[in-house]
Amino acid sequence: VNNPNFNQNDPIGRVFILPSSFEGSDQAMKQHYYDGLEIAGQFGKADYFLTFTSNPHWSELKRTLANGQGYLSRPDMCSRLYNLKFKELFKDIMELHKIGVVIAYVFVKEFQKHELAQIQTRAAQADANQDQADAEQENDDYDVQLNRPNNANDEVGFEDELAANVVMDNGQDGANDNNDNGDNNNDNGDGVNLNNVPDDDINRLNNHVVYDEIRTYEKKRYVSSIEACDKFLGHSRLGMSHKIESMVIHLEDRQNVVFNQRNVTGVVNREQRTMLTDFFDLNVRDPNANQFLYKDIITMYKFDTNTKRWSLRTSAASRDRVIGRMAFIHLRRKELYHLKLLLLHVRGPTSYAFLRTVNGLEHSTFEAAAIALQLVENNHQWADMMREVCRVEMPSHIRFVYASLLYHNNLIRPSALYLCLEFRDQMSEDYQNEPLADTKYMKALGHIRSILVTFGCNLVDYNLPEPDERGDDWWHR
Repeated sequence: VNNPNFNQNDPIGRVFILPSSFEGSDQAMKQHYYDGLEIAGQFGKADYFLTFTSNPHWSELKRTLANGQGYLSRPDMCSRLYNLKFKELFKDIMELHKIGVVIAYVFVKEFQKHELAQIQTRAAQADANQDQADAEQENDDYDVQLNRPNNANDEVGFEDELAANVVMDNGQDGANDNNDNGDNNNDNGDGVNLNNVPDDDINRLNNHVVYDEIRTYEKKRYVSSIEACDKFLGHSRLGMSHKIESMVIHLEDRQNVVFNQRNVTGVVNREQRTMLTDFFDLNVRDPNANQFLYKDIITMYKFDTNTKRWSLRTSAASRDRVIGRMAFIHLRRKELYHLKLLLLHVRGPTSYAFLRTVNGLEHSTFEAAAIALQLVENNHQWADMMREVCRVEMPSHIRFVYASLLYHNNLIRPSALYLCLEFRDQMSEDYQNEPLADTKYMKALGHIRSILVTFGCNLVDYNLPEPDERGDDWWHR
């Protein structure tokens, strides 16, 4: 249990986790976040950022209100009207091409404290030379603010980096999931007063530590009347132009197994075919699949979760609207990390042994095979890992990964400096508002130095420059 208040001597009791299939859970939020980043990585940064805000003074809404009523008296109309206007905006963008031909988009609906909706939209167009004036036509049906960089040299903020070609952020759900409503005295379905539940994720029951994400979610989550109506009416809360398929990666005979503890023997004796193992079989039974990498096989073949088999896609349209995403794997899990590295470079593998075989010689580990293929020669793998981390993590965590990389992996000393210079902009992005250009680099180095000190080393050990006094103020952004 990752909690600073957890006593290691306490026995661990039951653990309750909200899975990614439950919308609004931490796991679901992380999955949507990484899916959106995968689209951004595939198509590049956003060209447009739009904000679409719900208006309680819309004439259509006012006509439905009786004397003395406010907009919260008709949450159903607020939800219906907002979604109708959003559909009109979506039609203008996708079908009428008001901002150019859109090649990808993501939108997320959020509910803010005032309970009204707001859309923040990022867009990239296929034809970047289209006249911007056509995209900024005024429309009285909805309120839209459209911002675009003046030229290609303008800096793009971190939020643009997260966006796909169109990212529509409907204003209502992710950013304020932890709103705490102190006046809420409602009981849950079990008759438990939620105000009596501790805020800490760790609760003690019968001297056992219980990790309960469900109770924590109930305690900290606030659902407004408009959001509740939006759920009842079945309006979409998340949308992407492309379907993101998570590609399973596991070591040999180390796949996840779901079983009932009363039937353990039957599960052990049953064949446990997975997306990866059948990918190996697919390369044996269909030679045409040998031209694809594991990450790209999803564009031409689909995986049936019932039969656990890959089959050829019959619809050409579906091939252009699916992207494979391989999970981020930390370098500490060396064999799994190098297995992923091999899958990203070797086409048509038929087995794990095939991946470990280089020039007719089967190596004992995936790491040795990756070295033989020169995938990790001259520390290039560290740069590849840093690029992947920069795509999916915040600057503070990028600095932590970089410091961990220095300490745990014995980099060649010049490589530490080269990596620092190559990724210093990404590692200092949360300090970009500093008045002096080099201050952000000094603060980033100061944070890296503080991390290395906890490991018992320092910047000089890796031939890195020492920051000046500004580096001591790294914690202040």
